[in-house]
Amino acid sequence: LQHFFAAAETTLVLGLTIWRLPTILRNWRQWRRSGYLVFCTFYVIAYSIAFSVVRNLGIIARQRGQVLALFLCLLVAMGWEERPMVKPEIPAFKPQSKVPV
Repeated sequence: LQHFFAAAETTLVLGLTIWRLPTILRNWRQWRRSGYLVFCTFYVIAYSIAFSVVRNLGIIARQRGQVLALFLCLLVAMGWEERPMVKPEIPAFKPQSKVPV
């Protein structure tokens, strides 16, 4: 049952990544503005390289929690566009020219 939930979580993260990939690629130029995003990117890359030689899937499954949080930070920060809030137009007050008696 635990492996089923881990697989479901990974499938959900993969689906979310594929869904937001066009927006991530569009926002890639803004990546260097945030030092935390740069850190997250290099941490995820270093984790992927370091644990690609480990043949024990149990170790990888336990250690993926370290990188999953940083990967989700990348996904959220780069995958969504900030939209300006639309403020409703309030009509200007027009004073009446004649005062009713």
